[in-house]
Amino acid sequence: NEQNLHIKWLESQDWTEYPLTIVIQPVIKNIKINFFYDAEFFQNEHIYQIAKHFNNVLTEISNKKEIAVNKIQLFD
Repeated sequence: NEQNLHIKWLESQDWTEYPLTIVIQPVIKNIKINFFYDAEFFQNEHIYQIAKHFNNVLTEISNKKEIAVNKIQLFD
């Protein structure tokens, strides 16, 4: 359900060796997703778009449990 999906924006400097790290943590009946990124590689707007696409995929999967991967809507 889209009302239960929350996106939190975080910017980091050297949390990992990668310019983008997505951390998914289970919480009671939900998941928590954090996007850690190197601002030298990504602008806030790019991370926002990636998170929106990620949200769309998760929403599709949660609404249609038997959906084929090639049928998942990535874009609004």
